[in-house]
Amino acid sequence: MTKRLLFVISFLFSTLAIIAENGNSVSIITSLADLEDICYSDKNATCSLKFTNMLVVYKADNHTYISDGQRGMMLFGASPLVTGQRISGSITGSASLYHGTPELQVSDESFHITIISENNDAPSKKVSAFALSLNPRKYVNQYIEVENALFQTPYTINDIFRTTFFYSGGYHFELFNLYNNSWNIDINAHYQLRGIIAIYDNKVQLTILKSLDLQEKDKKMGNSNIGELEDICYMNAKIPYTLFFNDVLVVYKSVNHTYISDGQRGMMLFGASPLSTGQRISGSITGSASLYYGTPELQVNEESFNITINSDNNNVPCKKISAFALASNPRKYANQYVELDNSIFTESYTSNKTFRSLSFSADNYQFLLFNLYNNKMDIVANKPYVIRGVLAVYENDVQLTLLKGTDLFLSEETSITVPKNQNINEENYTLSGCRLDYPKKGLNIIKKQDGTVQKRVM
Repeated sequence: MTKRLLFVISFLFSTLAIIAENGNSVSIITSLADLEDICYSDKNATCSLKFTNMLVVYKADNHTYISDGQRGMMLFGASPLVTGQRISGSITGSASLYHGTPELQVSDESFHITIISENNDAPSKKVSAFALSLNPRKYVNQYIEVENALFQTPYTINDIFRTTFFYSGGYHFELFNLYNNSWNIDINAHYQLRGIIAIYDNKVQLTILKSLDLQEKDKKMGNSNIGELEDICYMNAKIPYTLFFNDVLVVYKSVNHTYISDGQRGMMLFGASPLSTGQRISGSITGSASLYYGTPELQVNEESFNITINSDNNNVPCKKISAFALASNPRKYANQYVELDNSIFTESYTSNKTFRSLSFSADNYQFLLFNLYNNKMDIVANKPYVIRGVLAVYENDVQLTLLKGTDLFLSEETSITVPKNQNINEENYTLSGCRLDYPKKGLNIIKKQDGTVQKRVM
């Protein structure tokens, strides 16, 4: 008899056999993974789980969590087990699905076990919030640890305390204080969390088992937490958020649009604001983290600001970037004041009576110049321009929002020395075919008087 056939027979008898026990049909199960599958079928099937080594992770009233090192299961009902025990034997009960989380419903008569050892530690499994977001079912009923969870807003439902955390990677979940642990939590502080993962009506919850499973982490905020705010905005859920900062610059203010920068990241504040262009401020701003057609923004009002003005009338620096860098990762520069050189005006169109968008090309990369603030512009086609503006992504189109008319001007045509091997009557073009008034540094296309074309590095 082949090994494969022996395996099939063994599998059939050990995991799929149906026996008569107390007049009921009972499925014999030898792994938590198989028991999970039966729970997800949501048929309340009676099962007998047989095992040789299982750890009791936690026991509280009618909730008992067990683990085989790979999977976990919650036993709901009366149980003789104690936290930290290692056991062997069998547990019989009804495999169920409670609002999305597998459980085995049990009673005192469900247990036929031997205690192998007591007072064992329950190890937690480190999981990234990103991994948890991809497949929360993979970690259901397991004792896990999540680093750098950012606390935001507490709330109470039916006298059972739940607190919402937002992970800095942009994934949010609920911290469920089922067992009424006592703790002091500071808003916008970072914590290390340990708990049991559950899924409740499609929401991912981390059930804290004991107070020590929530510990504040000494995470230095740096100059500001704009980067973290960006991550939360990209969740597109309009989440309350408080932005803290030591020194940020007000890049531009116009009616309900205020752009701020910490030197590395930028953010648009939408709504009434007491700020002025050129101010340097410290403090905090509270609002609603949102995503406007692809661009992060913090929706605010005049009551949102708790700030100190450190100085006024500061210069606003502009970050020079290449069109290639912008094309590679436009989100990296969202809400930042940037400069693009050698931008060629190609066409214009009017989306409505107020706003005008101009199409430009730089190094074969297309983007829109958005004249949101109705600046006066005189633009000549096929001329290279320097363009400065705040970057936005609007329904996947990359836009540079022009803040003032002086932020669009012709590139300087500085005098150059003609190389000895270049005829002064030769014509110079970019790789995209745009005519140049003078050679540019790098690779140029040269058209000679006899009509021949060649490439030349300047």
